[in-house]
Formats: sequence, C-alpha cells, structure tokens
Amino acid sequence: MGGFFSGIANSSTLAEENRRLKSLAAAAAMYEDRVGEAHREIQRLRALLDLPPMPGTDRLAAAVVAYFPHENRMTLGVGTRQGVRPGQPVVVPEGLAGKIQTADADSSQVLLVSSPRLVVGAMTLRNPPVAGLLRGESESVLILEFVSAGASLDVGDRVMTSGFSSQTPPGIPIGEIVQVWEDPEFGSRRCQVFPNVNFGSLREVYVLR
Repeated sequence: MGGFFSGIANSSTLAEENRRLKSLAAAAAMYEDRVGEAHREIQRLRALLDLPPMPGTDRLAAAVVAYFPHENRMTLGVGTRQGVRPGQPVVVPEGLAGKIQTADADSSQVLLVSSPRLVVGAMTLRNPPVAGLLRGESESVLILEFVSAGASLDVGDRVMTSGFSSQTPPGIPIGEIVQVWEDPEFGSRRCQVFPNVNFGSLREVYVLR
C-alpha cells in the first residue's frame, strides 16, 4: 500500500516539476524575444545616427507614432513647434521615405513615396545619369516615368533624388530598377522601381529642414 501512495506522490511531484519547467521555458522565450527586439531597436538607432548629413539641411529626429498603409501615410510626433513644414523630405538610412504633407503644432503627416500622389524628381546612379519623375504605385512598386526614349537604362540601376523637386536635395537613395519598358503614348521609357525603404518597419526617421 505504501508503494501505491508513494507512486501517487511521485507522480504529483513530477507533474508539478513539469509545470515549473514549462513556465521557466515560456519566461525564457519571452526574455529572448524582448532582448531580440531591444537589439533590433539599438541597431535601428545606430543606423539612424550614422546617416550622413545632407548639404544645406538640418536633420530633426522624429518618432513614427502611426502608420496607415492603405493611405500611404504615417504620423510623426513632431510638428511646427519643432520647425516641421509641408514639403520637407523624410529620410532613413535606407533612403527617402516620403515628404511632410501637413503639420500641426506637435505632430505631422508624411506622404510616403509609395503614394501615387507624391511625385519626386529622380535620376539613375550612372554616368551620364538618366532623369525622370518618380511616383508611387504600391508599397513595393514605384514608377519612374517620362524618361527619354533613347536613355540608357538597365535592370539593377540604382535610383536617387535628382534635386529637381522643391526642398528635396539630390543624392537621396530611393530604390532599384527591376523592369524597363517603352511608353509609346508619350514616346518615352518607364521603369518599375523597388523601393529601398520597408515602410511598415519604420520606427524613427529624420526630417530634413
């Protein structure tokens, strides 16, 4: 009889130990997730701090407080009190994210380069450069259009700002050409560009003032 009750006690102890180990494993997994997120946050901040200055501009660090993918828009936690004005470029280490659309006292709205409503002067990083106008089509598709029909373009060419748009300095990276085709309606060429920036992952940005 003693062995029977001893077995029950041992079984109960093992069950309790099993629950404790599972609890510890869950806590360890949660800790690893938090450490991983903290590490990624540190990497993002380091990359932001390493962003080279743009000639003739002042940089204002800003937190992204909201993102609206279907509107190709995000909200920043800085506004006119901090010197933010409509038209100012918003950048990250990967390149151009968008431009300030509207600004209140302590917040502002950014129209992302993925928006069809934002048109930016752009050019290819080649010699001689090929210039055109770039607009958004979706989160992963930008269109470079009104490029001269005889222009030399290749898949893989890097695209950056040309400096021909108001308040936008030249040389800010935008993306990479993934497709080139003729546009007979306008007698020009068009390019599909894959953006450098992953808009949904943005947490901190710079506003160029």
